[in-house]
Amino acid sequence: MTTAVYLQDPYLYTGSAEVVEVVCNADGNHTVILNQTIFYPQGGGQPSDQGVISSGDAEFLVKKVLKDRSSGLINHIGSFQSNDRQFKPKDLVNIIVNQERRLLNARYHTAGHVIDLALMGRLNGVDDWESGSGNHDPMGAYVEYKARGDITNIKEGLINDIEVTVKELITIGLKSQCRLIKDHSLIPKASMSMISPDMLKLPDGIRMHRVEGFDEYWIPCGGTLVSNLNEIGMFKITKHSFKKGLLRICYQLA
Repeated sequence: MTTAVYLQDPYLYTGSAEVVEVVCNADGNHTVILNQTIFYPQGGGQPSDQGVISSGDAEFLVKKVLKDRSSGLINHIGSFQSNDRQFKPKDLVNIIVNQERRLLNARYHTAGHVIDLALMGRLNGVDDWESGSGNHDPMGAYVEYKARGDITNIKEGLINDIEVTVKELITIGLKSQCRLIKDHSLIPKASMSMISPDMLKLPDGIRMHRVEGFDEYWIPCGGTLVSNLNEIGMFKITKHSFKKGLLRICYQLA
């Protein structure tokens, strides 16, 4: 298992690690596995980090990062600058994450959660909606909600109310943090619908995202998020749709 250092500090852009294995892939790229990493692997709707791993004259460009759910190993996929200079097991390496990409992805991911807070936590949508899937990629970010019961139309003005509320929460600059919750009884009832049976089995607890002032609505999350909502910046809902009981809200940051 690779130790996920990125969960401890989302603002950590440099670090070190030890090489566990280097694999040559069929497409000519390589996969580098480390004992620990600050690289976020793609998942939860958030794109993976990119960056550089180096040791001496050997330099590896990380294009994509994926986590093997069965083994817990995090695969850094990319290419060496030179086939003559590569890593070997036990090598100590330096890690640099692309800071601009990390922050952009963290801003988008956090913004998706703030839409949740606006609809479910502030506008009392928890009675009408259930949080669904989301995509926090800057190239096409959206969040989805499944209608409870027999809702056939969204309430007039709902989308505008969500956008106004999100902008308000960002402007206020509420603190944002994640923490592991081992005692499941501490998790607010309104948040339990987002927690899968597999999450309840996690030995270290469930990582929950909590925003200042929202004690009754937390969000399970394994991604990287900003520590203050004002870091999200300019927010805009670009479009929305409601089909077959599924509300999709697309958004963009500036």
